[in-house]
Amino acid sequence: GEGCQVMLKLPLSLVVIRALLVEVNEEIYVLPVSNIQAIAVVNPKEITTIENQEVIVLRNEVLPLLKLNKVFQPLGLQSKDGNILYVIAVEVAGKKKGFVVDSLVGHQEIVVKSLTGLVKNAYGFSGATILGDGRVALIIDVLSLM
Repeated sequence: GEGCQVMLKLPLSLVVIRALLVEVNEEIYVLPVSNIQAIAVVNPKEITTIENQEVIVLRNEVLPLLKLNKVFQPLGLQSKDGNILYVIAVEVAGKKKGFVVDSLVGHQEIVVKSLTGLVKNAYGFSGATILGDGRVALIIDVLSLM
């Protein structure tokens, strides 16, 4: 006949999304699954350059690439190039691009929290989340990187 009652209040600004966790320059970032069309493992020899843009052919389509290790590269840190590349094909508003990441960490449902303060207008990010191990991971704003 005894028990307890727990009431949990969440701000309306919190949203839960399905996401892919990726590693870039030894940091974990989050990509919303809603933007992902395909994931491919690519040999660097498959990359060609057309009009100063690196591209690959994926599913009979020419896909321009964006190497996230160069976009999110902290000053002074050398980006690593391996023998295999992970390419995540994303699409927003009919535009397609392949994001190149160092490794895939896994899928997870995450709670999104908006960026505020000094990082409110950070280029390339739309929010953040706290991972199960306590680390903060930034959510990549796919539209701004297109």
